[in-house]
Amino acid sequence: MIKRFLKDSVLYTLAGLFTKGIGFIMLPIYLSYLSKAEFGLFDYLITIGMVVTVVITLELAQAVVRFVPESSHNTYVQRQYMSTALAFLLVGYLLLTLVVLVLKDPIAALVLDAPFNNSNILLWATLAYFSMSLMYITTVFQRAMLQSKQATIASAACAALTAVVSWVFLAQFKLGFYGVILGLIVGQLSIGVFNGGYQFRNIAAKPSLPILKEMLVFSWPLVFSSIGVIAATLVDKVMIKEMMTLADLGEYGVAARFASILTLVMVGIQSALAPLTYSNHNKPETRAKLRKLLKGYLLLGLLGVLALYFISPILIQILIGEGYEQVNILMPLLALAVVIQGAYAFFPGLSIVKKTSLLAILNVFVGFVNIGLNLALIPQYGLHGAAFSTLCSGMFYFGLNAYFSERYYPILKKL
Repeated sequence: MIKRFLKDSVLYTLAGLFTKGIGFIMLPIYLSYLSKAEFGLFDYLITIGMVVTVVITLELAQAVVRFVPESSHNTYVQRQYMSTALAFLLVGYLLLTLVVLVLKDPIAALVLDAPFNNSNILLWATLAYFSMSLMYITTVFQRAMLQSKQATIASAACAALTAVVSWVFLAQFKLGFYGVILGLIVGQLSIGVFNGGYQFRNIAAKPSLPILKEMLVFSWPLVFSSIGVIAATLVDKVMIKEMMTLADLGEYGVAARFASILTLVMVGIQSALAPLTYSNHNKPETRAKLRKLLKGYLLLGLLGVLALYFISPILIQILIGEGYEQVNILMPLLALAVVIQGAYAFFPGLSIVKKTSLLAILNVFVGFVNIGLNLALIPQYGLHGAAFSTLCSGMFYFGLNAYFSERYYPILKKL
C-alpha cells in the first residue's frame, strides 16, 4: 500500500506543482491586467462556485471514490457507479442553467456588487462552474480506478491550456475580467470533454437508479459536510467581500494563492490516499501504515510552512511588486491552516463506517465556528482577523475529525 501510495502521491503532487507553477507564472499577468477589485471578484466567484458544485452534484464524486475501488471485482458495477454520477451531474447543471436563465437579474443583484452586478457575469460564471465540475468528475473517475498517471496528465494539460487561453484573451484581446473567466471555461471544458471521451469505455454503462440511491445515501450528508468545510475554510473570502471591499479580497486572495503552494502537496497526498485506504482498510497493516504516513505528512507540511515563510518576501517582490504589503503576514497563517486541516485525510474512520451524517454535523459545526470568528475578528483586525479565524477553525476541524474517527478506526495507538 505504501509503495502504491508514494507512487500515486508523487504523480498527483507533480501535477499540482505544474498546475500551481503555471498559476504563479500567470499571477503577475493577471494582476497587470486586472484591478484588485476585479481579481477579488474572480476569487469570490470561484468560492461561490465551490458551494454551487457541492449542492448540484450532491457530492457524488466522494461516493465514486468510496465505492468504485471497493468494486474492483466487478468492472460493470464500477462503470455503473461512474456513469450514474456523470448523468446526475449533467442533469443537475441543466436544471441550474434553466434557473439562472429565468432568475438571472435578481440573483445577480443578490450576489454581486456594483459595478459588477450584471447578469452576464452570472451566466459566464455558471458555465465556468459546469466546466470545472466536468473536469473534476472525469479526474475523479481516474483516481477511483487508480489511474494516477492519466489523472496527472489531464490536470497538467488543463492547467496549461487554461493559462495559454487566458493570456491570449487578456493580452491580445484585452477582455479584462471576462478574459480570465473565458480562459477558465475553455481550458476546463475542453480537457473535461476530451478526458470523458478518453474514458468512454470505463463509463459506458446504463445509469442505475438503485446505484444512485446507494450513492446518495452515502453522499448527501456530505453536502452539508462539504458546505461546512467550505464555511470553515473559505467563508472568510465571502465575509471580507461583504464587510470590507473587493480590493481587500483581492489582496487576501493573493496571499491565499501563495499559501496554496502547500495545497498542491497536500492534495497530491490526499488524492492518492483515499482510494488506497478504502481498498485496503480491512487489512491489519493499514492502520500502522496510515500512522507512519501521518508522521511524514506533518513533518513535510511544517517544513513547508517554514520554507514558505522565509522565501515569501522574495517571491512577492518578484511576482507582484508593490501594493500587496499584507500578503507576507497573511501567508504563513493561511499556509499553516492548509497543513493542519489537510491532516484529516489520515483519519478515515467516519467514512469507512459510513457515518457521513455525523461527519456532516461536525463539519457544519466547524463552519459556524468559523463564521462566528470572522464576524468577531474582521471588524477589529481586518484581513489578519480573517486569516487567524481560518487557522483556528482548521485546527478545530482536524481535531474533531481525528477524535471521532479514532472511535471507529483508531490509528494513533502507537503515536
